[in-house]
Amino acid sequence: EITHEIIEWGTNTNKSKELENEARELAKRMIKYGISEKQGDRIVQVLTAMPKLARYHKPDKLLVDNEEISIGTNKLKIIWTPGHAVGHICVFDNDRRYLFSGDHILSEITPHIGSFIMTPTLKKKYDFNNILDYYLRSLDKIDDLNSKIIFPAHQDVIYNPSERILEIKEHHKNRLKEISNIIKENPLTPVRIAEIHFGNDLTEINSFLALSEVLSHLIYLEEQNKITRIEKNGKFLFSS
Repeated sequence: EITHEIIEWGTNTNKSKELENEARELAKRMIKYGISEKQGDRIVQVLTAMPKLARYHKPDKLLVDNEEISIGTNKLKIIWTPGHAVGHICVFDNDRRYLFSGDHILSEITPHIGSFIMTPTLKKKYDFNNILDYYLRSLDKIDDLNSKIIFPAHQDVIYNPSERILEIKEHHKNRLKEISNIIKENPLTPVRIAEIHFGNDLTEINSFLALSEVLSHLIYLEEQNKITRIEKNGKFLFSS
């Protein structure tokens, strides 16, 4: 339902002004995190083009968390797993203990965890600010299923689900530690942290994804009171 609401809203030309307002709010926030005014304008340009680039198609059925659906003789359970996307779901075949994980769990890489543009109504209903916490708790939820095999949307089938989930958790644990070390007694903007952590030779889209990924980890650390945020000259600086 969450994904449906975002797509329906983002492709509705009658909601263009709302979309523009949300895009400008996101750009304004990202400028405080260290991007330039020009880059902020680019965010608005890309996001407000959505109604022109995509067309809404009404789905046959909306799926919700913990719902069970039947396909032939198979009963499948819908599991809401926010992280890579706020409306992301996995599908679990309880009889065979097969998990269809989408982008939530991949065999070789970890999915991007970061910022999203939200509809005004969803912003009132949910607080996805600490999206990494949502993702890690979603991993725990999946691990508790004791899946036999995971079929991801990309890459290879995963035959050791619990081991792979642990690897992903360790990856984020290490990234949290690395980011914390970068800003130890050294206040920096998220943009500068992303440049140090990921490099500064990235494409436009990858630079934004890197910033978004770093932000998800900074906010997670901030929520745990492990780092502090100050504002200086209109920019947010983080330090540990």
